Amino acid sequence: MRQTNAGEIVWRDAYGGKLRTHVSPKLANIIDKMVLYDYRQRYGSANEVLQAIKTLSPKPRSRKLWLSVGTVAIITPILLWILYQFINPQPQLQTYRDPNSPITIKYPLDWQPIKEAFPDEVIRFTPKNQKTVYSCILEITTNINELSPQLLSLEEYKNSAIQKIKNNNPNQQVKDDSQPSTTLSNFNAYKLTYTRQDGQCKLKVMEIGTVRNGKAYFISYTAEEKEYNKYLELAETMINSFEIKVE
Repeated sequence: MRQTNAGEIVWRDAYGGKLRTHVSPKLANIIDKMVLYDYRQRYGSANEVLQAIKTLSPKPRSRKLWLSVGTVAIITPILLWILYQFINPQPQLQTYRDPNSPITIKYPLDWQPIKEAFPDEVIRFTPKNQKTVYSCILEITTNINELSPQLLSLEEYKNSAIQKIKNNNPNQQVKDDSQPSTTLSNFNAYKLTYTRQDGQCKLKVMEIGTVRNGKAYFISYTAEEKEYNKYLELAETMINSFEIKVE
């Protein structure tokens, strides 16, 4: 198996299109479509692959056909695994360690950390090519807030975060998705989701935070609403990598 200069996977014999593996040409065509370099031309889901495979197996009439069906059944999990890897490639991550705070977080190689001057914001991560290919905000930010002695519990801070969001937009609906299992750096945490308007962009925000030793640590994932689910898995990977090193 090799790749062409165009990025396509070449798994057939280079001479005459002869297959290296013992599969039918129709099945080979399905595999070709699964691994196309342009993801927009691939199957959109595993179910579409299964439907395509089913067309290869009409009502069995002979032992030979039953063997073909059995072969398809055996290789289907392999094909689905290949499809998953190409539709959901795992990003390569590197670690960011903040020199002025006790936090670390992993981020993709094709994203960049940006240090801002905002008082509570520690670091902001955005795609390196965002300005050229993405018109609306796509970012993940880490923040630390010093808490007053009157505001020390996780529940109190969550309520103040909800109120702050609503103060910025009185008509804002904030969804509290906090669960007993919600954590940040293995500490109990809250989870809020809401939408907001930024010019022509309708954005969706997920905020996850925790309280430790008189400080609130929280991460915000912000994306255009229609693109939110596309980057959600990456955002969750980064959030799960977040660590707070406190004594």
